[in-house]
Amino acid sequence: MRISKAILLVVPFLLLASSMVLAGQVANYELQNSLASSDGNSASLVDLGTGSFVTDTVAGQQCTVFDFAEQTGLSLDITGLFGSSAYSFVAMMRFSETSNYAKILDVRNRNIDEGLYSYQSGLVYYDYSNNNLNQLSNDVWAQVVLAYDGSTLRGYVDGVEAFAVADSSNVGGIGSSNLFFFRDDQDTSDGENSAGRVANIQLYDHALSAQEVAALAFNCADNGPGTPLADQTITNFTATPSTGMVGGSSALSATASSGLSVTYGSNTPTVCTVAGSTVSHIAVGTCTVTADQAGDASFNPAPRVLLNIQVEDEVVAPPPSAPSEPIPTVSAWGKVGMIFILMLAGVGYTRRFIK
Repeated sequence: MRISKAILLVVPFLLLASSMVLAGQVANYELQNSLASSDGNSASLVDLGTGSFVTDTVAGQQCTVFDFAEQTGLSLDITGLFGSSAYSFVAMMRFSETSNYAKILDVRNRNIDEGLYSYQSGLVYYDYSNNNLNQLSNDVWAQVVLAYDGSTLRGYVDGVEAFAVADSSNVGGIGSSNLFFFRDDQDTSDGENSAGRVANIQLYDHALSAQEVAALAFNCADNGPGTPLADQTITNFTATPSTGMVGGSSALSATASSGLSVTYGSNTPTVCTVAGSTVSHIAVGTCTVTADQAGDASFNPAPRVLLNIQVEDEVVAPPPSAPSEPIPTVSAWGKVGMIFILMLAGVGYTRRFIK
């Protein structure tokens, strides 16, 4: 009897723990070569352009993701999924351009400018919020979350809160039977977009709490996590010669522990430039060159390695001096001849003096 009570106490706890993060989820798209819902409970996403499925490294996993061009994105018919007063949007995504306004989520049928954007490398809900957290970078994957409880909009990037603003103008609530992802509104002539990629989209029928957002995890697909990628490093980064002169060059060499080829670049293009594995020295100063390895299906990108090369001015050799004329020398017989001539001259002079 005690055993059965213990079972009755433990089983409900396990059920609660296993479903805690997914409670209230109404749509899930894992984008494994399909725009269909992964759970079959919602409509399929609609490609607004000519997107394609490609392979990319996401959170250390090799995943199939959806690639979309600028001014395209996706849409979804959400009829019957949830009401307009509370919801959450989750996306594992990346944009090619994060410094200018680029719309992530539009909940008003693309009729107003307000919505979730990337801007100045941050996540904002225009025109309420602006942050300087620099949480987004070009072509870097991030998990973006918008949670709306009917009065407050909260944005998160990789589990960290980016903004929390009151919806004083009531523009956060869903005002259309369609949601638009990664596509700008017509109010700004569809001009605030970015190309990018998305690996997962989820929708919830309530505002996720900070704890729920922190608990969100990403796997490539339901059938388990992707294969973790191995790390690699770059060693033996050298330049030959190790110092440079203006107008000269050095050969670069480095080794990646993965055995993959290393690429080189210059952090100081006013002092030196790099083409292939050759660095050309163009001005006096410190030339800083880089060694990178981008990774592949088995390896993560290697940490960048830097190398400094001191570049000096070209040494100009002094002009050659004019050759000196050799001092004439007199041979022994020449000396005898000169003495004889002097003696004759002396005799002649003596005779003239005597006369």
